[in-house]
Amino acid sequence: MRELKHRNLYDLLKGEILGGKYCKSCAFPSEAQLSRRCGCSRITVRKALDELRHEGLIRCRQGRATVITDLALTKTFGLILPGLSRYEYFQPIATELTRIAQEHRCAFLFANVDAIEPDQLRHNIRELAADFIRRRVSGVVYHPLEFQDAGDTTNIDIVSVFRRAKIPVVLLDSDIVMPPEQSDFDVVSIDNALAAETLAKHLMEAGARTVSVVMLPRMFPNMMERIRGVGNAVMLAGRPWSMSNVLMTEPTNLRNIRAFMKRRPRPDAFICQNDALAADFAQSLETLGYSIPGDVMLAGFDGMDISRVMKPGLTTIRQPYAEISRMVFDVLMRRVRGTASLPARVFLSGKLIVRESTQRTSGGRIMKRFERLPV
Repeated sequence: MRELKHRNLYDLLKGEILGGKYCKSCAFPSEAQLSRRCGCSRITVRKALDELRHEGLIRCRQGRATVITDLALTKTFGLILPGLSRYEYFQPIATELTRIAQEHRCAFLFANVDAIEPDQLRHNIRELAADFIRRRVSGVVYHPLEFQDAGDTTNIDIVSVFRRAKIPVVLLDSDIVMPPEQSDFDVVSIDNALAAETLAKHLMEAGARTVSVVMLPRMFPNMMERIRGVGNAVMLAGRPWSMSNVLMTEPTNLRNIRAFMKRRPRPDAFICQNDALAADFAQSLETLGYSIPGDVMLAGFDGMDISRVMKPGLTTIRQPYAEISRMVFDVLMRRVRGTASLPARVFLSGKLIVRESTQRTSGGRIMKRFERLPV
């Protein structure tokens, strides 16, 4: 029982220290004060303080007040972004989080865990998570992996490791369970369903008769939300919709794309999982003899640089990277300080950027039916 009490007190004090409750110029509570406050013995208090001292968070000097150390004032967080070196989406997030942390005298630790083989990627992430725990980071921002199959528990396993270590986790971009389920972790993302609904409405107003979705053959919670948003928009327009409107394939698989394009009515508009996939998918469509946007209108997600330089330019939803990063940091700090109770679920608005890939020509001229937003 005494062991449990000292661990509980240690966890409480460490959370307060890392959460910024104590400043360097203020004396840390004495053993007697902590004993009265928590209703435990001086021996229990001393054991908890010994652990804090061993970790370098406080300094105890004979005959003088206990104070917190510089290490306690400099919080270190972990950042796990699978595919950081490959996916443009992650780079502005990592840059902005690093900048925000520096403003608050904090730091983010991260590493390139990317790997082509899924099993190796999962191994690398588990190794990085173990390293963060050894370093006793104050919190972690984690972008979940795509699900390999319905029974894939990798994401749950990873966040559970941090939970057992009492390290708070904020999920970036997606939950770790498939909708309509929700985990009890904080999540910060754009409103994927609303963003996809906005894209689908735009495509139908631009003249699309049959709106379809193309995504990689792997499941991901935010992608399912986007499918739901497209379906909502199509059905609200009084048109038929089912999962048969979703093409799950690699964007370079000409055989699958050719077969899908033979459907009746033929799909004449696609919303892609992201801009990078849209770029590859556009090349495949053109290889098969379809023009963009004449035969097929195309839209993407994320607002990557490639959407701007594609020919024709790609209509997309731009992610508010700075706002996402700021909110992720704020949610993480509230969790570290212990001021958050219920899980935060923050969904921000993306911005529709209309470009030529969804503007069909009429008489050889681009139709001016939409205001083209600044890029």
